[in-house]
Amino acid sequence: MEGLSARGIRSVRVGNGSESDLQEEAIADLGRYRDYVRLKQNGMFGEAKTVRMALFREAIRRQPVIIATCVGSGHEMFDDLVFSRVIIDEGAQAIEPSNLIPLAHGCRNFVLIGDHKQLPPTILSPEAAARGLDVSLLERFVGSGIAPIQLLDEQRRMHPSIAYFPNLQFYDGKIQSRGRKHRLLGYDFGPRIRNSIDS
Repeated sequence: MEGLSARGIRSVRVGNGSESDLQEEAIADLGRYRDYVRLKQNGMFGEAKTVRMALFREAIRRQPVIIATCVGSGHEMFDDLVFSRVIIDEGAQAIEPSNLIPLAHGCRNFVLIGDHKQLPPTILSPEAAARGLDVSLLERFVGSGIAPIQLLDEQRRMHPSIAYFPNLQFYDGKIQSRGRKHRLLGYDFGPRIRNSIDS
């Protein structure tokens, strides 16, 4: 949300988030916001919660971008909304049924962002995994060739020497390390290992 706000893009986050000040900002200019604050200050938390829900219901109709979890998008406040676009981040970690919740609102464009070669969905039930819930919708799309895939070929998080192995092993050497110079002071790691180990 902070990044959107810095670019002048109005948005509202629905649900629990770490940017509560930006959540409040999204409803602060609405008519009943003062009622909400007064109720909260007077310890009338149940009533305050009801007013806050009404404020968010109004805010999501005014803002061009709504941020929510997949499951959160199934909340009753979204019942009469139609989404023009659905963008799901960390799509490789989401279980397939949860992806369907925002899609139930309809959309013209659907984008899954993620890396099916990294963390899969967390499935605790062996039976659910055996029935295919351990495969994300993103991985299913990639495997079937059903939708165009765009490789993001720059990484800025890892030291290049750490990125070297996964780049070769999983990405055919297509990932470029960019960004700040990665340096660890006080220790010389020497040259990278360039030989593969056969099992």
